[in-house]
Amino acid sequence: MLAARFECWYLRFALSTNELLTMLGTFIGGLGLFLTGIHLLTEGLKLAAGAALKTILKASTRSTLRGVLAGALITALVQSSSAVTVATLGFVNAGLLDLARALTVIYGSNVGTTTIGWIVSLTGVSMNLTALALPIVGFGTLLQLTGPKTRRGAIGGAICGTGLVFMGLSFLAASFGDVGRNLDLTELPDAGPASVLLFVVVGMLVTTLVQSSAATLALTLTAASGGVIPLAAAAALVIGANLGTTSTALLASVGATSQAKRVAAGHVVFNVLAAFIALLFLPFMLMLVERLSRELQLGGEVAVTLALFHTLFNILGVVVILPFNRPLVRFLLKQFRTKEEEEGTPRYLDKTVLAVPHVAIQAALRELRRAGARANVLGLAAITETSPDAENIAERVAVFERLMKAISAYMAQFDRASIPEDVSTIMPEIMRSTQQYVTAVDLAESISRGRQRLTEVIAEPAASILEGYREIARRAIQSGNPKDPEFSTEQALLHLGEVEERYRSARDALTHASADGDVEAIVMAEVVTQMAEIRQMVRRLVKAGVRLAPYLGEPVPEEPRLEPRG
Repeated sequence: MLAARFECWYLRFALSTNELLTMLGTFIGGLGLFLTGIHLLTEGLKLAAGAALKTILKASTRSTLRGVLAGALITALVQSSSAVTVATLGFVNAGLLDLARALTVIYGSNVGTTTIGWIVSLTGVSMNLTALALPIVGFGTLLQLTGPKTRRGAIGGAICGTGLVFMGLSFLAASFGDVGRNLDLTELPDAGPASVLLFVVVGMLVTTLVQSSAATLALTLTAASGGVIPLAAAAALVIGANLGTTSTALLASVGATSQAKRVAAGHVVFNVLAAFIALLFLPFMLMLVERLSRELQLGGEVAVTLALFHTLFNILGVVVILPFNRPLVRFLLKQFRTKEEEEGTPRYLDKTVLAVPHVAIQAALRELRRAGARANVLGLAAITETSPDAENIAERVAVFERLMKAISAYMAQFDRASIPEDVSTIMPEIMRSTQQYVTAVDLAESISRGRQRLTEVIAEPAASILEGYREIARRAIQSGNPKDPEFSTEQALLHLGEVEERYRSARDALTHASADGDVEAIVMAEVVTQMAEIRQMVRRLVKAGVRLAPYLGEPVPEEPRLEPRG
């Protein structure tokens, strides 16, 4: 019986070679016009918006609801959830958006992408837009030609893209109309859930290949309107297209920061949830949207029903996931953790011991020793790495800053009224050491930037003088690390004294070399400036370690005078 049905269907679809080529050419050309139009529309609007997109995203994500609305509206404007998703990932990478706010934008972008379905269902399927599209393309092209590389030209590109979208939809509708007259998949036997899942997979694959859910939706709606596929299969393709959009986020997150990977994972979670809801209640939702279409007097056409279905299950997904957004954020924060993030997570700060000041202050001291070790590592990198990597330095600084923020927040929770006197005397020392480490890290960043500049201009004898000074500074930093089991305040102060002496002798040597014409005056000034920064950084690192030593079990000898003498 089943074989007979398929044979009958095959015979009905038998077409001449010319008819097949014409139909295929119309389909490919329509799809090409549609994709080109979407690209022009997206790029034109992004260029026209300029930095406004970043401003809008930042200003519109101050609350959960505003973040969802911002994602929906911006996606509806640029007609590309992929563009909004990639932009959001970029802002997260740059630290402009946190995870919770970025996820709300992602949720909203999935709702915003449903607008293409409404455009197709209310225009491209029901009428031939070629006559209207041609003057739109002409007007947009005129703006582009009269204002290249300007906002007017960008707007022209968007207008031209809109016209091409309409032309593409017109050709797609025509091609599927030809198919529908010869092929009726609605006559195929219903394979139940298996066939629905098959169409979901097809929708995912097509969207992943063309990297445009809008294209998949346009194909689906025009095919369904042309009678090529039944409503349930078309709905499954729409669900698959929604799932396929996650491929863009996953691809964009490759090599990105951990936060960006978490945003991509959140995108996947949301789309899977929305797809699960849609599949679970598919028959009920299709009946509901058909009835809503009639009640709202939207015409009751298949394309309108599918557009309403697409919008409804995405909105339901947002409604379901929003109450769980905070738990999802907490879960994602535990995933994709890098070595830097592990290092930036406090190990000793425990709020439960705050009621016992002596234990709590020891926890703060141990954590500060960890942070101090990170500061020492940054100091060493700044003066020893041949060409300091700015990105790598920035990551290390971020680790240090997270530890410092955690220590400061922990110290702020101490109940000053109940702190014993011996504990209260330690707290100012901790705060002073904290400030010294922070200043030392700032200097390390400045030294790294200065090294990059100096590499291009420095020559002998200035290079040898600076390298010798760096070696003395390196030994001082290593000896001043309070986390080192062999840390000795006596050795640390001794090496610091050597840095002071070498600074003065190196500065004098550079001055004489410049006077003799062996070193350019501007190079001498830059080298002396960097040596002064290294000197200040070493002083702060060593002094902070020495200050903490007595509270970490290391005796401190009487400190010699370390003030500069010239």
